Amino acid sequence: MARAGEDCGGHAAKRRGMADLEWTVKQAAQALVKSERTVRRYLAQGRLRGRKVAGPDSGPAPEKWLIEAASVRSLAADLRADTTTGQTAADTIGQVADELRSLRQENAEYRELLSRLLGEIEKLRAAVQLSLPAPGPGEGEGGRPWWRRLWGRARRGPT
Repeated sequence: MARAGEDCGGHAAKRRGMADLEWTVKQAAQALVKSERTVRRYLAQGRLRGRKVAGPDSGPAPEKWLIEAASVRSLAADLRADTTTGQTAADTIGQVADELRSLRQENAEYRELLSRLLGEIEKLRAAVQLSLPAPGPGEGEGGRPWWRRLWGRARRGPT
């Protein structure tokens, strides 16, 4: 009896060769250190190349994916390049903390500016109120409507 990996009339070598060419979703997920769901999503997006084949007894069994090993290797290299920026997690955390401090400082400056501008608005309102003429008798809030003050009393008939 042949052990695993030994040549059994060429069949094991063929299977091993095919295994190098096509991987299952589970194998690709392990190689990419991703979930099987993510691998299927990559297949749907076209980031991985593969083909669907019928289940083992080609009956009602669901189809399964066989993924090109070269596309898995290529995607793995791309994913490593995306995440390999030469920074450690501590560097990234430090950068985020610096950005947060900067944003908090900017926020404090904007609050101070807003407070100062609100004070100026109140001063301007007071100045406008002082510059308006004082209402005459009966012209306060309980006096005539604005349109009566503007056009005066309506005249009826010839005078």
